[in-house]
Amino acid sequence: DHTCAEIDNDVGPFHQTIVAIKYSLERSTRAEKIWPYNLWGLVHMVKDEYGLAIEKFKLALAIDPKFEIALHDWGIALAEQGRYREAIDKYQEAVAAGGDDVPGIYNGWAVALHELGYSKEAESTFRMVIEMDPTYADAYHKLGKLYESLGQTREANDLFKQAIKLDPTGEGFKWDLERTEAILN
Repeated sequence: DHTCAEIDNDVGPFHQTIVAIKYSLERSTRAEKIWPYNLWGLVHMVKDEYGLAIEKFKLALAIDPKFEIALHDWGIALAEQGRYREAIDKYQEAVAAGGDDVPGIYNGWAVALHELGYSKEAESTFRMVIEMDPTYADAYHKLGKLYESLGQTREANDLFKQAIKLDPTGEGFKWDLERTEAILN
């Protein structure tokens, strides 16, 4: 099977992860295989191999078409490639499938809307995420980036402060705050 051949040929930094995935696939029931396939897709995403990632998400979804996590991750892979309209389609499918990370799905959806130039729709979607989960730091950060792109530096700065308050280790939060504070001062 080509999946095992791919594992055997991977000698990079994720070799042990791929070996563990192979082990899991060999011993899992069909229904349980959605998790290792999805993990394998995430490994490909970290390696910027989005087409291969999507193939793995499709394998998980062939087992359970309503597996919200794989739908969401597929949307992320599409967005990483700049395929925002297709990403939104996957986010819509993920929301329809239900699951626990609805705020995260809508957050990605809002980012895609912003990238497509739909600022008002993106803003309202970020606001919806914050209403669903007031502790979702990345929604504040991404809304701040939207405001900054619209020239609303003070509002962006305030949102970056809120994001840092909620998650002091958030990726890029402090850098964005420092940049907007430099502009404001």
